Formats: sequence, structure tokens, C-alpha cells
Amino acid sequence: MKRLFQFLVSAIPGILVAQSAVMLQHQGVSTTFITATPFADAYNAAANGDTIYLPGGVFAPPSNINKHIVVIGAGHYPDSTQATGTTTINTNISLDENADKSVFQGIRILGYFYFLNKRIDSVVIGRCIASAIYITGEYDTATNCRGVYIYNSVISDLSMGHATNIRVFNNIINSLSSSPRNAWIRNNRITNLSAVDYALLENNTINQTYFWSFGSYSTYRNNVLGFALPVDNNNTWQNNYHSVDWNTLFVKSTAWFDYGDNYHLNTPGSYIGTDGLQAGIYGGSAPYKEGAVPFNPHIQTKVIPLQTESNGQLPVQVKVTAQNN
Repeated sequence: MKRLFQFLVSAIPGILVAQSAVMLQHQGVSTTFITATPFADAYNAAANGDTIYLPGGVFAPPSNINKHIVVIGAGHYPDSTQATGTTTINTNISLDENADKSVFQGIRILGYFYFLNKRIDSVVIGRCIASAIYITGEYDTATNCRGVYIYNSVISDLSMGHATNIRVFNNIINSLSSSPRNAWIRNNRITNLSAVDYALLENNTINQTYFWSFGSYSTYRNNVLGFALPVDNNNTWQNNYHSVDWNTLFVKSTAWFDYGDNYHLNTPGSYIGTDGLQAGIYGGSAPYKEGAVPFNPHIQTKVIPLQTESNGQLPVQVKVTAQNN
């Protein structure tokens, strides 16, 4: 059950910590970095398994991430980060071969996530927004990235040509492509899809605005399709809803993604997935979280007076909510 609590912080004027401070947590000990490049500096000091907390602000990342780390931002939706500001990475995040099991949540990436043509396993990307996620390279069972989990994120271009056994759940995706093998693609909103081989696609909403090859030897189940069912001998199509009017499917949809849109289905009971729940991003085992707020305690509001009280203290009121997902 969510718990709501409010606390008062008294501080001496002039020594309030800036919002751009980055915190590194290592074995229960926290270290704060207030430097010109706090994210990169915290990463350089981190050991495998450490957690880095990024507040609202704009940060330059390390040149490559080559450790197992957890990176938690404040979120990217404007209406859910009014108290903290959004967490923004100003360029690409590049993952190297020792970044296995790394986790990224609640971050806006102006560039893209790039897996550096190495086998990087069990990475989790959740509740982020990115120009692209590229898991690129030739298909090779020995060197493919495996066990990557992408959920509740907004991705303009998801290309997975170097991935095996990947899970893509409850995301908003403009373009999904490049022959992932044995991928499980479930409960996403996909605008365009091409060259997806040997995958299971179920409970998605898919609208093809261009018609490239869908790929081969994939199974499509209980998807909501904004086009006629293809005549396709290489893929298996089961219990899909086809020729659905994309303009009336959602409560509000003006673009492949817009913060002002509402991607709930107008009639969710009309489109049931393989699990008996509604199709689309609000169904399944990992429903899209409103505002894509990260799982850690969330700052909802803060009030910082412009001047101190008569006793010289500055009362800062911060309202925080605990979260269970």
C-alpha cells in the first residue's frame, strides 16, 4: 500500500545542495558528487553492483559503461517531474561487454542506447525515453546479447539484429526492426514493424504506415492491427483483430508519441489478449505506468520559501510518495 508522508527540512541559507548533485550508493554508503561531470565521476568511482541516482538536470554520461551498475533517474514526463525536473542524458549511452545486468530507469536520452557489438546480457531498460536502442551486429548464437528486458519505455527506433531471447513489454515504439531471434514482443504500441524473424508477438497494437517485409517465421497472436490481415505464408497469424480504425482506437492519439496523448483504448473490452486481459500497453503483466515514474520514492511537490524565518532557518516542505512498482 502506498504511504504518503511529509517532512520539514531546515537548512542554513546558502548551503542547500543543488539539484544537479549525483549520488553513488556502495554497500550502504552514499557519496555525493557535485562536479562539472557528476554522472561520469560517480561512474568512475563505482564498483560492480553499485547504484547511481541522477536527479533532475542534464548530464554527460561516461564514454562507455563497462560495469554492472544501476542508474535511476527522476523520470522524463513533464507533468510527473514538476518538483524534480526531468533527468536528461545529453548524448548516447554506450554499453560495453562488462555491462551485464546493468539497469537504467527513469531517464531521457537525447541520443540512443548502443550495445557495442559485444555480447552484453541481462540488461534492463525501463521507463526511459530514447531516440533509439541499437543492439546491432550480425546474427550469431555465440555473440548475441541475451536476456535483455525493455519495458514501459518510449523508443523512436528499436533495432535488435544482435539479440536473442529478448523481452519487449509494454513500450511505445515508433519503429521496431532488424531480425531479433526468439524475441517476446508483448503489449506494445508499435507504429511500424519490419524484418522481425522467429519472434512471438502478442497483445500489441500495430499500425503499419509503410509496408516493408514483416519478417519470417514469427507468430502473431491477439494483436490489434490497423491494417488488413496480410497474406503471408511465412508467419503464423492467430486470433488477431485486423482492419481496426487507428484513429478511434485510442482515447487520444495525435502522433506516434506525444506527452499530451492518451493511449488507453476507447473500448478495452473489445480487444482481449492471450492472457484474458486487454491488449495494448495497459494490459499484460507489466502495464504501462502513468507518467513512467521510477520505482524509488517519488517527490511529488516541494515548497522552498524565498527568504528565511526570523530564526534564520529556511523551512523546505517536500512531499514524497512511496511506490510499490
